[in-house]
Amino acid sequence: MRLTWRPGSTQPSGQVEALEMLRREFSGRPLHDVRVALASRWAAIDAGSRLAEPDLTRVAVLISGGKRFRLEPDGRLVIED
Repeated sequence: MRLTWRPGSTQPSGQVEALEMLRREFSGRPLHDVRVALASRWAAIDAGSRLAEPDLTRVAVLISGGKRFRLEPDGRLVIED
């Protein structure tokens, strides 16, 4: 999976921190709750951008399941668990 962020940006900046905060806050929570929070926070930190399906659900499943992952500078999401 490859996520995108601000056009022209070379680093995922706020997305990395936001994903980690969501993972800590929403681990074990229902998938629907995670999806809503993820979509909202992604748009807030990236000037209204949208995390499209199926990536939104894939990332939400990882967060809900408490999986550790990292976002690489090229947008690849690497699962660590």
